[in-house]
Amino acid sequence: MKFSVVTFLLSALLCAQAPAPQGSAPPPAIPGAPPAVPPDTVVAEIGGKKYTAAELDKLISGMPVQFQPAIRANPKNLTQIFVFRELEHMALADKLEQQSPYKEQLEFMRTQYLAQTEAQSYRYSKIAVSTDEEQKFYEAHKADKYRQAKVRVIYVAFRPPTAQTEDAKKQPTEAEAKAKAEDLRKQLQSGADFAALAKANSDDKSSAEKGGDYGLITQASSSDALKKAAFSLKVGEISEPLRQPAGFYLVRVDEFLTQPFDQVESAINEEVRNEKFNAWNQELQSKYAVKVENQNYFAPRPMPAGMQPQPPIPGRPVVPPGAK
Repeated sequence: MKFSVVTFLLSALLCAQAPAPQGSAPPPAIPGAPPAVPPDTVVAEIGGKKYTAAELDKLISGMPVQFQPAIRANPKNLTQIFVFRELEHMALADKLEQQSPYKEQLEFMRTQYLAQTEAQSYRYSKIAVSTDEEQKFYEAHKADKYRQAKVRVIYVAFRPPTAQTEDAKKQPTEAEAKAKAEDLRKQLQSGADFAALAKANSDDKSSAEKGGDYGLITQASSSDALKKAAFSLKVGEISEPLRQPAGFYLVRVDEFLTQPFDQVESAINEEVRNEKFNAWNQELQSKYAVKVENQNYFAPRPMPAGMQPQPPIPGRPVVPPGAK
């Protein structure tokens, strides 16, 4: 796992976290986890110095939480941490933090980090969402967000254009599959039993065994095409053959339902919280909206001397600006 310079500069701000209090109870064992290592056990030698489990625990706990598992899983990642710390000491010895433009960039990074931390804190610590608000949101969106369709399907597969194997070549062409799906649709519209036709003709074996029963499709379902088709139908109506990359679906809605409140309460809580957070953020954005008085000031200009992009280091991949 590679770490960016920005990531480690930001993570340095986390290193001041207080260590766990002495004598605190050890965390409960996790099934399948490696055996616990006593805190005073020497576990690594880095730069000629031996480190105990407690010392590395303290160091790693100061890293962003998303990086900690990778650091523990691969000791080589500790090398990068110590290299950055060594470079930090060298930069401090050279008093780079007191020189422009570095001191301004460090101040901006500090501002950015604290701003992001405050935004997260505001979202989850300062925004309250009541049950009444959740219920009100649920009632307002029953007909769109929380509608469910209980559907049956018949799937007619066609062979891919690049079919190589004999089994693949035995499958119908796209035109033949579409014609078969259209014929099945006519039979269904004439009163044929959907379950019987699905068992005999559907290439979606898991649903075919259940008479075409595909289960529930919700607004959060991953199949956009099936979702769009299902919610455009009336109960009992058969869709036109719905083309997919490798076949055609016939879809029938048996019943429309509404997801119970208790199944979606946590998602509703997050949606209401996001609405409040976005309103708060929009208020901040509006407070500091820019009204341009002189457009010439904002015209493109050359980058200041010393701030030009540096040539790539041989053997190191070029990372685009903003990439993680």
